[in-house]
Amino acid sequence: KGGTILLTARCEEFKTAKGQEKAAEILEEEGIDGLIVVGGDGSLTGANVLHKMGVKVIGVPATIDNDIYGTDTAIGVDTSLN
Repeated sequence: KGGTILLTARCEEFKTAKGQEKAAEILEEEGIDGLIVVGGDGSLTGANVLHKMGVKVIGVPATIDNDIYGTDTAIGVDTSLN
């Protein structure tokens, strides 16, 4: 269920520059100095946006599509195949 049960999946506001700035500001206000993002293309794209804004980010590819550049096999591929 991941982010969907937490009501965090596909945040429309984060798709805007204003929303991205707000996210970075909230991280700073809360004393969060880095993120570990586990997800697919959408999650890692968002993580890259924050990285470019100066947030420390570690991205862990976890997608059943196996479409993350630079990886042979992502977490979730074997599960979906079997």
